[in-house]
Amino acid sequence: MARSNLLLPLKTVDLMYTKTTFRIPIINFSVGLRLSIYKGINASILIVKTPSKKTLGITSYCKDSKHVLFFDFDGNDLNEIIYQLKKIQEYYILSNFYIFENDKPGSYHAICLDKFGLYEAIEIITQTSADYGFKRAPLRYALKKWVLRCEEKGSRAKPKHLFILKTNNNRYKKSNAHRLFLKEHYKIRIGKKGFDDEHELDLFEYYTANRIK
Repeated sequence: MARSNLLLPLKTVDLMYTKTTFRIPIINFSVGLRLSIYKGINASILIVKTPSKKTLGITSYCKDSKHVLFFDFDGNDLNEIIYQLKKIQEYYILSNFYIFENDKPGSYHAICLDKFGLYEAIEIITQTSADYGFKRAPLRYALKKWVLRCEEKGSRAKPKHLFILKTNNNRYKKSNAHRLFLKEHYKIRIGKKGFDDEHELDLFEYYTANRIK
């Protein structure tokens, strides 16, 4: 089977784009128009309800200004996700991946507790078919962090832990604050070897809305 989504060992190239968003106050929708220039001109329109549901997210940020690895997959086959994560796990000598499922088809999260500088983390994350906007979010928004939802969103349940992609790799220092979060929030038992001494986790409360088109 062809595996066209995995980019290793090539480096990715960011596309040129512009984006315009405006609100339609009467019906409470936001409309986004995105134009990209890559082998021609492409346009896409995104319609969402104006954000109104408050939820809580865990961020990738660590106290030493490094980041753990976050992945947000949307509309992906789980077997393909596992294949891609195993490939980058082998190539970058990464430790365990913790896999979570959202309550909609093809929507998954993955977390690796190894810590990297911002641009190192971007390089690794962009080797997968994770959501395009998510992969480059720290470069486009003031927050400069990746965020994964960890609580309920309206009627939607919080992400459910599925399994761990295990490895014996222990090359990089790992985030103890994120380890403690997974232990307390999801009852995942993780050994302490190779972790830093931090306990304070960066959380982010935000409003979100569902995509319409």
